[in-house]
Amino acid sequence: MIRVDELAVGDQLFTPAGRWETVAKLDDATWLVRVFTDRTGPAYSWSLPRHRELPGLRAAWTLLKPTVRVESTQRGVVAFIGADEYVNGWASYVLADASPLGRGEGWEVRDRPAGGELARLQVASKVEAMSAVRRAARAHAAALGLRLHRGDGAR
Repeated sequence: MIRVDELAVGDQLFTPAGRWETVAKLDDATWLVRVFTDRTGPAYSWSLPRHRELPGLRAAWTLLKPTVRVESTQRGVVAFIGADEYVNGWASYVLADASPLGRGEGWEVRDRPAGGELARLQVASKVEAMSAVRRAARAHAAALGLRLHRGDGAR
């Protein structure tokens, strides 16, 4: 939620028309803020009270172009949706991962194909785990219409 008096050019907001629009210009000379958007053009504006809150998205967030990425971390291998390196928590959505089961016991790969039930696969090595996670990442990227980041996959 974004307060109308905190809007900036480039922010997106869900307008009274029931659609997402991008702020093109603001006129906050009175207690009613006139909000011009990409959809209304310069000849029409939404006149909204300063204190009103609307569902919104800051311009900086709209510029992010998330991709499906695969990285080797301290705990194993992870395929995730993100705009940068893996961050445990809100900034990354894990699609598949693999972790060692113990010395000489192989690796467990966990995936939720098509976002469904958890599938587990046991493989002998980290190399096999990386391959399985990369295959899962490609499948998720295709299903979600996201680009697969072509990094080296290792740290």
